[in-house]
Amino acid sequence: MILDDISSINGKMTMVNQFLYSVTILKHKEPDLSSSLENILNDELKQLKILMELVLTLGGDPRLWTYHNDQCDYWSPAYLNYPVSIAIIIDTLIKQNYLATKTYTNQIISTKNNRIKTVLNQLISDEKQHLIILKNWETKLVRKSN
Repeated sequence: MILDDISSINGKMTMVNQFLYSVTILKHKEPDLSSSLENILNDELKQLKILMELVLTLGGDPRLWTYHNDQCDYWSPAYLNYPVSIAIIIDTLIKQNYLATKTYTNQIISTKNNRIKTVLNQLISDEKQHLIILKNWETKLVRKSN
């Protein structure tokens, strides 16, 4: 479950790289937005590290892989979207953060491990903060385009 949170198509590694791509693309178009996304990126990196350390303490190998049908699937940059439109960039990041929050909430329900629940609750709290920031930018950019 935690390996999926790290390395699946909707995992933290994808989110980190989606933010990194977005920060880079927006650096000259929208420097303030890029800077704001970079702050979120730094949070996402911390979350990735926390998840990888959790896997290690649970006795697993925190490689960038997940298991499907008893086979290892490694994380791939093909999981990323590569939009250049600001509206699509923001929409992509909002959808990823929303999906992460929903996934973590479902995982809390399905586990009895209190340590995992604590970590997932913290991730949910962080993702909700990220969603507020992203939605504020979305609103600001919609006003700007009108």
